[in-house]
Amino acid sequence: MREKRNALLVVSVFAFFAWAFWAWFMAGAETPSLLLQRLGSTGLFILACAGLCWALCFEDKLPDTLGKYAGGLYYEQNGLCFIPVMRKEGEQAYIHIYFENRYENDCNAIIHLRPPPESIQHRPDAEDIHFSFSVPGGGVGVIQQPVAVHPRLQGSVIDVELAAAVNYPHTQGDQLRSHKGLACGTFHVDWGESFRTGAHELSSEIELVSPVTIHLPVPRNVTNRIRRGQQWKQQIFSRYEK
Repeated sequence: MREKRNALLVVSVFAFFAWAFWAWFMAGAETPSLLLQRLGSTGLFILACAGLCWALCFEDKLPDTLGKYAGGLYYEQNGLCFIPVMRKEGEQAYIHIYFENRYENDCNAIIHLRPPPESIQHRPDAEDIHFSFSVPGGGVGVIQQPVAVHPRLQGSVIDVELAAAVNYPHTQGDQLRSHKGLACGTFHVDWGESFRTGAHELSSEIELVSPVTIHLPVPRNVTNRIRRGQQWKQQIFSRYEK
C-alpha cells in the first residue's frame, strides 16, 4: 500500500510539472483560463512534491506496534522501547516485557527490575530480575517470565524500580519509528564480558543510576511458588526486512 501511494506521488509530480511547464512556457495568450491553469498546475506540483518529500524522508517506515500493547505509554533506552506488565495464565503469574526496536539494526538489551523485598520472585531466594536478550532490527516482541507472588500482595499494586542498558554492536542504522518512550534509568555494563541472554539472578547491590519507579498491578489467585527449571520465553512478533 505504501509503495503504491509513493508511486502515485511520483507520477503526480511529473504530471503536474508537465502541466505547469506547458501552462507557463508553451500555452498561447489566447488559451482559456490561462492564469488559472498556471496557478493551479503550480500549486498542485508543489503539493505533490511536498507529499513525496514527506513520504520518503519523514514518514515512519514501520508502525508503532508497541503503542497498541502499552496504550502509547512506554519507556526507552537508547532506541529500544519497552514496558513491563504482569499477566496471569491459570494459577501462574508472569512478568511480560513488551519491546520494540526503533532502528534498523540489531541490538542487545538488559532490563533490570527491582521489586520490593518478599513480593515477586523469578527464582527461589532471588529478588532482582535481570533480563538479557537480543532484538532484531525493527523487531517487536515480548519476554515472558513466570514469577511467584507473595499471598499478601496479590490483588495489590507494587512499586518496582526499572532501569535498562542497550547496545547496538553495528550502529543503530536508519530510524524506523519516530515515537520515543519515556526516559529510563540505567547501569554500567561491560558488553564484551557481561552479556549473555537469559533471566539472571544478580545481587540487589547492583547500582542503578536514576531508575524510574513503575506501578505494577499484581493478579489475584496465583501461586506463591516457583519451580527451578521454569524458563523465560522470548517471542518476536515482527522484524524489519531490509
